[in-house]
Amino acid sequence: MAPALSQIQKEAQLSARKFAEDVLKPAAQRVDTEAEFPSDAVRAMADLGFTGLSVPEEYGGLNRDALTICLVTEELARGCPSTAGVLMAFVIGIQPIVRFGTAEQKRTYLPDLAIAKRSICFAVTEAHTGSDVSAISTTAKREGDGWRLSGVKTLIGNAVNADLCILAAKTDAGVSVFIVDARSPGYSVSKVYEKMGMRGTTTGEITLDNVHVPNLGLVGVEGRGASLLLGTLDLARLTLAAEAIGIAQRALEEALSYSLQRSTFGKQISEYQAIQFMIADMATSIHASRVMLHDACQLADGGQSFTREAAMVKLFSSEMANRAADTALQVRGGWGLVDRSTVERLYRDARYTRIWEGTSEIQRLVIFRSLLKTERGG
Repeated sequence: MAPALSQIQKEAQLSARKFAEDVLKPAAQRVDTEAEFPSDAVRAMADLGFTGLSVPEEYGGLNRDALTICLVTEELARGCPSTAGVLMAFVIGIQPIVRFGTAEQKRTYLPDLAIAKRSICFAVTEAHTGSDVSAISTTAKREGDGWRLSGVKTLIGNAVNADLCILAAKTDAGVSVFIVDARSPGYSVSKVYEKMGMRGTTTGEITLDNVHVPNLGLVGVEGRGASLLLGTLDLARLTLAAEAIGIAQRALEEALSYSLQRSTFGKQISEYQAIQFMIADMATSIHASRVMLHDACQLADGGQSFTREAAMVKLFSSEMANRAADTALQVRGGWGLVDRSTVERLYRDARYTRIWEGTSEIQRLVIFRSLLKTERGG
């Protein structure tokens, strides 16, 4: 059984739920149809402290634990998955600075990020590689009091709106991580992608043409970037699982509501066992995902390793969300396919969860390698 929530966690959950109901739900369809970045919602989230959830209090944040972050993410995703995705970009982009940044880096960047005065993106993926960080080709060459970065990053979430970019590049010592100011000469968003789902988030291509980054921009130790990034991805996978659960929960609510409204052959479709079983299976899978997530968060918040559990819950929840969205659309029948219905949007948004923060296939590799390491006594 999942542990009971603390008062702070309950308050954060309720605050996010109210915000999702009052602000996000009414705007979600417009955000999707117009591929509109939810800038007003981001400012409102900053006022509620959500953009600073993972930032230490001394830098203006709330310093909340992984479970609280996931509770908030799930509720926001029920209202508008795109807006929840934007919040994820803040939480994940900030993590390398929080966990591995110097005191000067934290003073310089975290206060503005905590209140969304600045925004941030996280750039690892390139056209030829995603989760295989060692295969990146973006380079960073030492020059005087800093570095010169060159390369192209693709499929980068929040790229268009970011003021800062946490970016992986290869130095002579190996993969390293840098904080890059998006206003730097040679830095450009060279392409913006049109997407099937999560249309309120911006996803683009970033080109670095001999971009100068001062020494302050190096995060952690040169050449140790791969382990730094992998550690950040563990939390990213928890929040992605929370987003998937939020999407699935909304799909369940839509399916149940419609089943009580739609009648065929003289009775509500909720009276048919076929529909009852479909909705019961949705609810069961959502509950299982939520328990898995809370268990993984408990490990994370207890300072224990949770790489395997993060991969498991990301895999299970993303696959589950896709089934739930598909079921909700099936329950709605033909009306689920037309006029940009809510379940049609959820169906498209859910598909992203199986790819973001590492595909389902990558999660299976992570899980198997962890099991193999344990079996061999590693």
